[in-house]
Amino acid sequence: MNSAVKNILKILLIGLAATIVRIIGQLFIPAGEQTVLAPSVFAQNGTMPLVFTVYGIFAYSLIASLFLLIRNRLGGNRILQGLKYGLSCCVVWIAYLLEPLPHVAAIDRITYPVADSLVLIAMGLLLGWLFGKTKRWKRCCGVC
Repeated sequence: MNSAVKNILKILLIGLAATIVRIIGQLFIPAGEQTVLAPSVFAQNGTMPLVFTVYGIFAYSLIASLFLLIRNRLGGNRILQGLKYGLSCCVVWIAYLLEPLPHVAAIDRITYPVADSLVLIAMGLLLGWLFGKTKRWKRCCGVC
């Protein structure tokens, strides 16, 4: 098996692991009342868990694959590289989740960022472990 296929399989494995962590996190979030938006077709016909799982694997795999584009620019050991990536994703994701929307309950402004951040940090650690390359920063001209 060539390295490209191995990398794709690793990315899909990380996407699956992140989705499982997110599903576990979702179990700890209290169910709220949705007053503004009507239930989706998937919620009405009972396929929401399946659709959520497939979407999660796809979305987290895409987010994970972006690590491959920047891993050579990250310093430190492999785990630290993954942690940096996971925390960077958390900052972007939390900024997105804190958008003021009329249908979001107050408790959801806390629980969803926490659950999603745990997933992104776990995903980052897995990425660093599987794809990171330990390297030391070199001193340069000071512009970098």
